[in-house]
Amino acid sequence: MYLAALLVLLGLALVLISALLAVMFVVMWMLIIKLIPEEENQLDQAYPVAYAEYCKRVPGSLIPK
Repeated sequence: MYLAALLVLLGLALVLISALLAVMFVVMWMLIIKLIPEEENQLDQAYPVAYAEYCKRVPGSLIPK
C-alpha cells in the first residue's frame, strides 16, 4: 500500500510537473521509512508467532524484488 501511494504521488508530480507534489513525495517517503519499523515492532508485540511466520513468507522491503 505504501509503495502504491508513493508511485501515484510520484506519477502525479511528473505528469503535472509540480514541485509541490515532488516535495510531498519526498516528505511522504521519509515519513514512511520512519513509520515502517514502528509498525513492525507493534505487530511483533501484538502477534509474535503469526508475525514471525509472516516475515518468513514476505520480503521485508518497501520495494518488492
